Amino acid sequence: MLAEVMHGEVPKKMEAMVRQFPPETRANAQQNLERLWQAGVETYDDLLAVAEGEYEVTLREIACSNLARLGDRRALPTLARCLVAESDQLRCEAARCLGNLGDADAIAPLVQCLESDGNSHVRMYAAHALGVIADESAFEPLRAALHRSDEEPHVRGMAAESLACLFDRRAIDELLLVLDDPSAEVRYWAVFALGQLGDASLIPWLRPLLEDHECPPGLIPISEEVAHTIEDLEHSTEERDPSDD
Repeated sequence: MLAEVMHGEVPKKMEAMVRQFPPETRANAQQNLERLWQAGVETYDDLLAVAEGEYEVTLREIACSNLARLGDRRALPTLARCLVAESDQLRCEAARCLGNLGDADAIAPLVQCLESDGNSHVRMYAAHALGVIADESAFEPLRAALHRSDEEPHVRGMAAESLACLFDRRAIDELLLVLDDPSAEVRYWAVFALGQLGDASLIPWLRPLLEDHECPPGLIPISEEVAHTIEDLEHSTEERDPSDD
């Protein structure tokens, strides 16, 4: 048996990680660990078993979160199976954790989730996870999600943001195409994503949106985001080292 899955070693690692949490989240994280101990978790295999076993959803979410935090790719098959669980809540958490695990082997199940899961919030988490992993193989699925006319705006917006995370210049044309999208949320995140790409040559494409004062739910007006983005792009140009030219 590997030393890391011997009795007591996994709890010690998890306790040590929680001690590094900021004070405002540490107490809740410790309570979550106590729930795992009460469920009998002593080894890595125990943690895997809780994640996909017949336990209540919140406890399974806690197990998934800790599997991702431990960063061992052995968690990938378990998290992928959780990605097709009955609970929408658990599928969201599984997608998030697969992204945080950062393994390219998670791309296939995440793409399947993005393309076919029946819950838009799960699809949004899948799109986000693909951006976190940031593998170029996610470009086409994210591009397709961005342009899917019957997709929810929050999923398309996340696809836009995740495309920027790939730092693939093919994303520029795809994002420019949705700057006049009917959805304010999609337009907003396209602007944000273009800003993340750091290309000042995009500024002329962004300027017309300074007149777009629509405000997506929970966000600032698009015109304000455009102004911030243009300012950031201008500053990035000014700060470039002349030797780079």
